[in-house]
Parts: sequence; C-alpha cells; structure tokens
Amino acid sequence: MTTTNSTILNTTKPDQRVGISAKTVCAMFDVSLRSWLRWDAAGKVPKGNKIGAAKRWDNLEINCWWNDGCKSRSEWEKVKKAVMKGQS
Repeated sequence: MTTTNSTILNTTKPDQRVGISAKTVCAMFDVSLRSWLRWDAAGKVPKGNKIGAAKRWDNLEINCWWNDGCKSRSEWEKVKKAVMKGQS
C-alpha cells in the first residue's frame, strides 16, 4: 500500500504535528538559513505560522511538501485545499 500526502494530511492526529523553526527545517534539508528565508520570502516554500515574533512550520506539512516535489507555495496551497476539501 502506498501512502500519499493526502492520506498523511487527512489521518494525522493534531498531537503528532509539531511546529519547527527555520533552523530545524534547514538542518532537515541541509540548506542555509539565509536560503530558506529567501525562499520563504519568494513564496517557494510552504507558509509558516507566526507566534509572536517566532515563525514555525508544520513538520508533517514540510515532509509532505518535500515528498510532493517542493511545489511553489501557491501550487502547494492548491494541493492542501484539495486534500482538506476531500476531508469534509
């Protein structure tokens, strides 16, 4: 059985999702913080969530985004919207 991104996003319990920092994301993908922040500003990575001055990314969303080919933010949001629509 193949696990798809929609399966992961649809079946993940909230307590399995963790907000991770840009520094952690950079370590996961072996890229510089400067590159990640530049990609974020350009809309090339999923949108992070701001908590006060801190910005965090959903660990499972980042993994799904990576497994789905690192689509631009606008393309990734379409994928997420389709997955969430299928949940209802």
